Amino acid sequence: MDKQTTDALHKSIAHWKENEAITDIKGARISPSDCALCKLFFNDHCRGCPVNDAGYHECCGSPHTEAFNAVCDGDLKAFKRAARKEVQFLDGLIDGAPEQDRLSYYAFAVAVALLSVGLLGWWLL
Repeated sequence: MDKQTTDALHKSIAHWKENEAITDIKGARISPSDCALCKLFFNDHCRGCPVNDAGYHECCGSPHTEAFNAVCDGDLKAFKRAARKEVQFLDGLIDGAPEQDRLSYYAFAVAVALLSVGLLGWWLL
């Protein structure tokens, strides 16, 4: 991992530690514009991002997904738990991306696709 990526990873870890410390769900910062890694890699379809390299394209299936869902639900406790997981996850990427169980990513993607088709099918009825 080059220095620029390593620095962005450390900034992202610090950012998620800040997220973990919020006291109001409205203070959650989870968009690509809030993430140092996204600022480097998002516009190139996440190519080169250590999160993507670990098998989580656009963070799908990573603890970020849990954080996003918690914000949508307005659940501060779940958000803080997800932020803590995200810090641990990102810490694990410092020495290089671990091999992720890609089955979980694909299972997530298939579940989303099936849910979308199911909802679309219901809507068409």
